[in-house]
Amino acid sequence: ETCGKTFGSKGNLKNHRLTHGSENCKNCKKRFLTKEELEAHMKIHKKRVLPSCDVCGRTFNNKTKLQIHKKRHNVPTPHECEECGKKFTHLCYLKTHQLKHTGEKPHQCTVCEKKFAFKGNLRIHMLNHSGIRPYECETCGKTFGSKGNLKNHRLTHGSENCKNCKKRFLTKEELEAHMKIHKKRVLPS
Repeated sequence: ETCGKTFGSKGNLKNHRLTHGSENCKNCKKRFLTKEELEAHMKIHKKRVLPSCDVCGRTFNNKTKLQIHKKRHNVPTPHECEECGKKFTHLCYLKTHQLKHTGEKPHQCTVCEKKFAFKGNLRIHMLNHSGIRPYECETCGKTFGSKGNLKNHRLTHGSENCKNCKKRFLTKEELEAHMKIHKKRVLPS
């Protein structure tokens, strides 16, 4: 509308239109064409003050999930990974975790033969072959087969970066909650 350029998808057009915008979000640096669009966007940040665990810093969508998570900190964890020290309540969880360190990928896609360490990752991958991608990024319109993949993708739009581990976050509040993880970690002497 403004410059006459054409695009093959609504998502690409939407992203391009923002280059003409003069209204900027102070939280995430996104640009908007009008003050009304910016005000509507700001509601996202107000909703994003997520409850976080005071022990490990992990954030949750609601207080109920946080309370369930907090109980896990009180559960005995007798099975410890010799590689990284992470502890688990059950031996089967430890064995699954250890696949990260060994690089072993016992779960194989029957369509393209790609291998995965975890059965859940294979299940998500299979959605690519089925064409089912119900989770859409509200920023760019790209679709995903799982909430986890969408969540990871959304971080590519984030402007808040952790200086310790380079993880990206959409808001300062999410970054601050994450920083508690680094404060709680005790480095070996």
